[in-house]
Amino acid sequence: MNRVHRRRIVESRRGVALVMVMSLLAITFAVAFTMSRTQLSTIQLQGNAALEVQAREAALTGYRAGLRKLHESSWGGVNSTLANAIRTTQSYSVSYTHGDPRLPTNDSKQPYRVTMLVTGTATDPARAGVSATSQIRAIVELLPRKVSDAPATYSTSLGYTLYQFAQDTVDMQPPCQVQGSVRLLNTLSLGTSYFNSTSERNRYYADLNTLRTLGNPDYRPLQGPIHLPESLVSATVLDRLQNKLGCTTVNIATGDATNWSYPGAATTYKLYPGGKTYNAQAVGSFLQNTTLEADPETNPLGIFYRNGSVQICDNVTIRGTLMCNDVLVCGNPCSITAVSLPAIDGSSLPVQLPAIISADDLEVEEHSNLTIRGSVVLWDDLNITYGSYNTTVDIQGRVLCKGVYFSARSQWNVGGFIWDWLYNTLLGLSGTQYYPNFLSAYGLSSVPKLTIKPESTAVQYVWKNSDNQVYMPHSSDPGLRWSVVDYNDHF
Repeated sequence: MNRVHRRRIVESRRGVALVMVMSLLAITFAVAFTMSRTQLSTIQLQGNAALEVQAREAALTGYRAGLRKLHESSWGGVNSTLANAIRTTQSYSVSYTHGDPRLPTNDSKQPYRVTMLVTGTATDPARAGVSATSQIRAIVELLPRKVSDAPATYSTSLGYTLYQFAQDTVDMQPPCQVQGSVRLLNTLSLGTSYFNSTSERNRYYADLNTLRTLGNPDYRPLQGPIHLPESLVSATVLDRLQNKLGCTTVNIATGDATNWSYPGAATTYKLYPGGKTYNAQAVGSFLQNTTLEADPETNPLGIFYRNGSVQICDNVTIRGTLMCNDVLVCGNPCSITAVSLPAIDGSSLPVQLPAIISADDLEVEEHSNLTIRGSVVLWDDLNITYGSYNTTVDIQGRVLCKGVYFSARSQWNVGGFIWDWLYNTLLGLSGTQYYPNFLSAYGLSSVPKLTIKPESTAVQYVWKNSDNQVYMPHSSDPGLRWSVVDYNDHF
């Protein structure tokens, strides 16, 4: 019994030892497996961190490449992409989109901003399908360095308040006024609808000039200098300009006319090469009680066009450029103001397109009240028709046209008998008398309500035809210039 009992005890102890050994082995294997898994995870984490660094490096490389491409003439524009492989495991892609997502869509800066989104990618050659990406978003703004080249005729005309580009009629019946330099290609009719003799006309214009020299307002119809072919002007008119009105005249060639063609309406346009394509707004033949203005999102230049005539009636405001075949104004009030665009780098002068581009006339009828701020380009006549003194035309800018008509005011059209009586009455008065002041006492005011003046604030005028852009690369630059206004790699 004792021997059997002892054998059972020994066998029991051996079983416990075996269990303990097996448990120790299991624990050892578990610890080893855990350590292996930990080491593997550490290696993977280290590999992932390295991939992220490589993706970041790829994004930075793409950012620099994307900016460089923006400044080159080969840039594909908004909605284009740029992609490149740095090496087999690293690459980048760059996308360009119009505008700035941080700003409201109607912000005035939107048309000149581009969002550049860069994505850098890195792959692990040892682990198929494992990659990392990094993104950078940059907002850039156009830095204008040059405006598009204008036709020679338009560029030359900007040196004058009124520029006649072809030999045609010049008819100026006071009270009217063109301030600043004038270029005419024909003789001019000056006050021939009134007065009944040359001596009356000469006295009136000489007295206007005398009043000016005495410190009174300058109501002369022309202030000069006046560039014109003196061979086409009579001695009487030339004397009236030089000696009665006190204007400086400059002799030019009689054949100094310019042939150029109406460019056609710009139905679509871009502000710069590669920029967004905008649609100009078509308008009807009849405008009344309406306001048309530029929209930074859809029509930043404010181009309003019609392939035909446009009649402008009461209560019309246009802030932009009207392009059409013919403009007839017969309303009150009517105003057209060109849009001011960003200045060229280094300049403070806003850039402006013409306020009106017409294939034919700008005609203003009686009782109208027209205000224009900007240049007016006409392929035929500026025609202010016969009518009341209360008709108002106030143009501040430049006028380029073929013919000029400041027609007579009805109040002044009193007939030869009355003019003789007025003049003889003036001569019969004692003391110093001035004809304009005398006429004013009889309701014939010399204050001009039909005026063309240079712009009150200097601007840089730019031309617009059917296919050009406003801003172009400068000749010393490989492409457009941009400035970075926002950089974000955590968005």
